[in-house]
Amino acid sequence: VPYFALATFAGIRTGGELEKLAKRADADNLIDLENRVIHIEPEIAKTGQYRQITICGALAAFLTRYEGSVYPLGYSSRATPARMSCPQRSCP
Repeated sequence: VPYFALATFAGIRTGGELEKLAKRADADNLIDLENRVIHIEPEIAKTGQYRQITICGALAAFLTRYEGSVYPLGYSSRATPARMSCPQRSCP
C-alpha cells in the first residue's frame, strides 16, 4: 500500500525513484510524516536534482494506517499486474 500511495499521491516515479527511496537506510527520515514532507535526494531523483514533496492528507492517512516497508520482499512478482493498471493521480 505505501508504494502505491507514494506513486499516486506524491507523484514519485515507479521503476526507479520509489525503489531507490525504499532501499535507502534513511528512508524513514526522507519520508517525514511529522513535517509532512518527502525529500527526494539527487541520487534518487531521475533528474539528479533535489526536490521536496508535500505530503497531502490522503497520503498521510495511507502512510500512517499502512506502516511498513515501501518495497517489501517479493513485491515485484505480486504487484506488477496492479502497477501496470494503476492510474497516476495527484492530490487536489
